[in-house]
Amino acid sequence: MTLGSNVIKPNNINEVNANILRAINNFKKPANITIKMGGGQEDQAEAANFLMGALITSFGLILIIL
Repeated sequence: MTLGSNVIKPNNINEVNANILRAINNFKKPANITIKMGGGQEDQAEAANFLMGALITSFGLILIIL
């Protein structure tokens, strides 16, 4: 099952996502059910992971050059 939503102004998307994640963690579900957040949240996490890897790589290259 997929659920979708839009964040209406003046709400902050990060606060809404944090509230949803807190509700998911408190939700009692069977062991064979997996709940995953996707969409913008998933894209944001993927971009953050890529940028962290690029930052670490750049620091490594700078240390090698020095």
